Amino acid sequence: MAPINVVTMMLMPVSQAVSWHMILTQELYPTLFKLSCFYGSWAIYNVVTGGKDLAFVSFGLLASAVHFKNHKFIFAASSLVFVNYALPFVFVARWSAAKLAKVIKKADESTLALMWGYIYKLYFVSNICLWAFVIYKVYTSFEGYRRINGVQ
Repeated sequence: MAPINVVTMMLMPVSQAVSWHMILTQELYPTLFKLSCFYGSWAIYNVVTGGKDLAFVSFGLLASAVHFKNHKFIFAASSLVFVNYALPFVFVARWSAAKLAKVIKKADESTLALMWGYIYKLYFVSNICLWAFVIYKVYTSFEGYRRINGVQ
C-alpha cells in the first residue's frame, strides 16, 4: 500500500482556496499562467512519484496559450482543463471515499484514507466549478463578445 502524503492531501483544499481567490480578485490571464504552471508542476510531481496524471498536458497547453496571448487557444486549453476534471468525475462521484482511496492510493480503510477520499471528491467538485467559471471569464473577455454586448 502506498502511504497517503498528508502534505499533498492538505494542498488540495489550500490550492483551491488560493485559486478561487486569485481568479476572483486578480487579472485573469496572468492568474491563469500562474495557476497552470503550479498545477502542471503538481501533475509532473504526481507522475514522477509513480502516479498517473495527464494534467501536465492540458496545463502546459494553457500556459503556452497565455504566454502567446492567443485568446482562442486560451479558451480551448481552459476547456481541456475543465474536461480533464469533468470526465474522471464520473468515477469520483460514484465511488465512495473508501473506494477512491483503495483504487487510487491503494490505501486501506483508515481514517486518513477516508479523509483523503472526501478531500479528493471536494477537490474535483471545486475544480469543475473553477474551470467552468474560468471558461466563462475567458469567453466574456473576447473582443468580439465585448463589442457585440457593449461591455467596456
